[in-house]
Amino acid sequence: MAIIQGKYLRGSVGNYAFRKVGNRNIIQSKPGRGTVRQTEATQESSAEFGLASTAGKMLRYAFGNLYGYEYDGRMMNRMVRTLTEVIGKDDRPRGQREIARGDISRLKGFEFNAAAPLRNQWKLTPEARMDEKGTIRVSFPSFVYLKDLTPSSSCSYCIIKAQVIAFDFKNSRYKSLGEEKLEVKLITGRQEATEWTFESDVPEGCLLLVGFSLKYYRNNNGILEIVQDRSKHSSTEIIG
Repeated sequence: MAIIQGKYLRGSVGNYAFRKVGNRNIIQSKPGRGTVRQTEATQESSAEFGLASTAGKMLRYAFGNLYGYEYDGRMMNRMVRTLTEVIGKDDRPRGQREIARGDISRLKGFEFNAAAPLRNQWKLTPEARMDEKGTIRVSFPSFVYLKDLTPSSSCSYCIIKAQVIAFDFKNSRYKSLGEEKLEVKLITGRQEATEWTFESDVPEGCLLLVGFSLKYYRNNNGILEIVQDRSKHSSTEIIG
């Protein structure tokens, strides 16, 4: 059944569906039952899209506290597209491919908020590596905030965070290996180099991803408030 809302119809009548897109009323025909037949290739594509979508949802939830659920409007689509590229690098036949067998490095540099990419917020490059003992080390060099950061005039603090998460994409599970943070007063001229270590208690078959975030704050009578400037919101990136 369709209803009239203002100048537009909403809902369906017979084999037609009515919906609003922008300022236009769109009419679409609906396929009849049993008339849509998927080819094998279509089924394989659908399965891989579902795999990428499920993995994307898991990534968004896993890193949610890190990026504070501040993201651009196309983040979910960008993530699914990137994960589809990861899967595409598995050299097995379509329908058998997995994220863990693909090129996971394609996630490196993924920005949760393209409106405020981390590379635009400072001139440093955080790094993540695993040493010979299996310890995960996340580091960034020393910096001078007036030179290497780009806060707005209202900012008085920044908080830098890193989180390491082990993902079992095949079984849709993940485990956080820890989170570290550094609060920096922006009146300080120089911040020394920082390195955080995480013990790699990694379940078998898991892949490790490291997220890094930079958020700007102002001091309002002793209470830190995130700066409500879209270009400064929660810059969070997967760095390795």
